[in-house]
Amino acid sequence: MSPYAKRLQELLLRTEVPQGKLARAVGISQNHVSQVLSGAKSPFSQEIQDRICAVLNLSDAERKELEQLAAISKTTFRLRQGARPEEFAIVALFSGTSPFTAHTYIAAAKLAMAAYEASIPQFAISAQLESN
Repeated sequence: MSPYAKRLQELLLRTEVPQGKLARAVGISQNHVSQVLSGAKSPFSQEIQDRICAVLNLSDAERKELEQLAAISKTTFRLRQGARPEEFAIVALFSGTSPFTAHTYIAAAKLAMAAYEASIPQFAISAQLESN
């Protein structure tokens, strides 16, 4: 499930709007809603997104959040089940669809690599040897 799909699902639950009711209200099929929420399809177009935000009566902050998550969730490939939003954001950077700056992702990637390397015994041992 993409970060966009996860957040939209949370908003649907909070507002108690079923998928079918949302679909009818914005003029799309329930199947389309289901496919977006499962990650089988990319996030909705901006036009549909605007209708969804109106139906769910979302705040400006929630609208902006969904737009940002839609931007990083538009992929033509699949990430592993349970991928974190950061993973989608990094992939979006490399696919040219990211709304964030490259500098932000470079810094995030360096931190992620350091944490990853520290979690693997062979890297942890060589890092300890290098620091001594």
